[in-house]
Amino acid sequence: MRILADSILAVLDTTSLLEKCAIRTRLAGLHEEAGRYVEAAETLKRISTDSAQPCSPAQKMALYLRIGRLLLDSGDYAEAEQYVNRASLLQTEKDCEAYNVVIQAIYARVLDGRRKFTDAAQRYHELSLVVDLPESDQKTALSRSITCTILAAPGTARSRMLNTLFKDPRAAQLPSFPLLEKLYLDRLIKSAELVEFERELQPHQRTNEHGQSIVEGVIVEHNMTAVSRLYNNIALPTLAELLGISAEKVIFKFAFVSVELSQGSKGRPSLVDLVDLFSRCGVFT
Repeated sequence: MRILADSILAVLDTTSLLEKCAIRTRLAGLHEEAGRYVEAAETLKRISTDSAQPCSPAQKMALYLRIGRLLLDSGDYAEAEQYVNRASLLQTEKDCEAYNVVIQAIYARVLDGRRKFTDAAQRYHELSLVVDLPESDQKTALSRSITCTILAAPGTARSRMLNTLFKDPRAAQLPSFPLLEKLYLDRLIKSAELVEFERELQPHQRTNEHGQSIVEGVIVEHNMTAVSRLYNNIALPTLAELLGISAEKVIFKFAFVSVELSQGSKGRPSLVDLVDLFSRCGVFT
């Protein structure tokens, strides 16, 4: 199909820019309908926006955002971000204000896809508060904000998001709220409570760049902090049982935490609590 379309485009008169644009747009639509997101994006990239018959700022923004969305759907988050940034430069131009919410939504997905979960959570939450959005879209954005907050690395920014979402009355109606509540209140979370949450995760949310489970890493550290505030003294085997991991993994986590602490990790006061816990449960001996 692409070869046929390119052949048609090649024989068109060079002044037939509108016809070329229409053909590329239609071809991109066919690729998208078939799930060929990379081909659809590549087709749209070949539409000239700086020719003898230039596009308006609004047309350029719509094109950049569509390419960005297609790249997101293909899993190319880095290049998708480039096109969203190009679109954002046009926000103050005439007739471009209507795309501001679209930019917010796509950029939140970019941050999510690049595993910048705290930033994505904030963007999703802001999106959930846009009054012009349908209620169903607001609910989806809020749910994604909770998911990203749960997956985010512990720290001051994540604590702020936990506080914001816990106090948002709409959040209590969502399936992931009980998990958010336990994180906020520093309560132990059992592996059985994560099954439904993990089932709903997207591929990039399941593992980090090293192939390790994101949820496991976050929840184990949370549970360690929760245990450190519940117990003054605890045996290593008991700690491992509470955390649902092996004693060897507990020791490995201690080593990881120690490195973070020695490197002066900011916004992580819980690390000191963890080292205290490890010393009490005999990891040093």
